[in-house]
Amino acid sequence: MPSDDRATLPTGTLVANRFEILDEAGRGSFGLTYRARDTGSGKMVALKEYFPLGDAIRSPDGIALSFKGQQAAPDLASFEKEARALDGCPNHPGIATFIAADLANNTGYLA
Repeated sequence: MPSDDRATLPTGTLVANRFEILDEAGRGSFGLTYRARDTGSGKMVALKEYFPLGDAIRSPDGIALSFKGQQAAPDLASFEKEARALDGCPNHPGIATFIAADLANNTGYLA
């Protein structure tokens, strides 16, 4: 699902000095999901970016986020809680394998 709108990270962006953005895979009300490559292992991964639609604004650099009327990302604590929950479910057949979580660009990422 490639996208040319300003919400998505540009192709080739390196997130957390590890994940290279290839293209957008999907989006929901609280985030964008990308196909990405783990530059450490070379494996393809799904990378979720906390991007609450309607509240998040991509900065002019095309990378960092700001949030309408707020200093910090709303509900980012819930996103971090999701990362901890995923990390606690290794090798579960119904849950994607957790690789990493990172806070960068004024938002959060899950791989």
